[in-house]
Formats: sequence, structure tokens, C-alpha cells
Amino acid sequence: MRAFISINIPNPISVNFEGFKNHVKFKAVDAQNIHLTFKFLGEITPKDAEEISNALNFIENERKFKISLKEVSAFPNEKYVRVLCIGVAEGNRKICELQKKIDDALFSKFKFFPEKDFVPHLTIARVKYVHDKAALKAFIEKYNDFEFLKFTAEKVSLMQSELRTEGPIYSEIKAFLLKD
Repeated sequence: MRAFISINIPNPISVNFEGFKNHVKFKAVDAQNIHLTFKFLGEITPKDAEEISNALNFIENERKFKISLKEVSAFPNEKYVRVLCIGVAEGNRKICELQKKIDDALFSKFKFFPEKDFVPHLTIARVKYVHDKAALKAFIEKYNDFEFLKFTAEKVSLMQSELRTEGPIYSEIKAFLLKD
């Protein structure tokens, strides 16, 4: 099974791609599938999932924290765009600290290599080709100071990703509840 570790957002995020979709070839992520990924694990077995869950139990000692999702950006940059994403304003440092702890727990036991230059974000679209860079820039500027959602992170999830032709189906393998 394909798996990843994430914070799943409590409400779907909607982004208006009108006026943009004629200038950029892209595939938007389904609103219910938008999440904040700590680590993509790739293919693992059910036994691996159980052992990984045990290694991640420390997460339940972490406290709940506020997250604010704000502004759209292009990755890796506006000149060569592969992904459009929403950034994390409030909660960024806590997410980075937790991600580092997850990396440490998984590297020591399972040899999952640590993420390099981890930046908390939520992918909203995968870009194939930009026909009009000015339209892309205008789209990004439209959401420059826009807050999409503010919520309290209450859990971290070990997720399964089942790839289908109509898009991936995500299901929770295990939830790690954060403390009050």
C-alpha cells in the first residue's frame, strides 16, 4: 500500500481557478484530498504500517496547535512551475518541529531518509505547462494575502493512498490524537 503522514484539514478548501485555466495546463487536487504532508512513505506493507504506527506513538504526547493557511505560491518558483500550493502562516514552526521528530523516528528504525528543506504547504494543483506567465502571476497575486482557513490541528494521520484513474482515494490507517 502507498502511504503518507499528514494533517488532514477539517473543511475542504475551494480555490477559484476561473480566468486561469485557459492559460495554464494543470490538474487541480480534489478539495477533499487537500492535506498537509509531513512525509510520503511510498509502498509499505501492512506489517510496516503497524511498526511505523508504533514508532509514531510519540505524536500523542504533542499538543494541539493553531494553523492558518494563507496565500498561494508556485513551486519550485514562478519561472518553472510544477506545483501550486497554499502556505502555512500560523503554526509553521510547530509543523517543522513535528516533521523533524517524525523524520528522526522513521530514519533511526526504518531508514526513511529525512526531508531536505521541508516547507509546510498544501498542494492545490499540479502544473503541466504555463501558456501565459502573466496569468499565472495574476492568479498568485489574487491570493497574495488571502487566508483560506484557520483551524486547530487535533490529530496527525498515517494515511493510505489508493491510486485510481479518476484520482487517488485516501483513507486513514491510524490517527494520532494531539493533547489539549
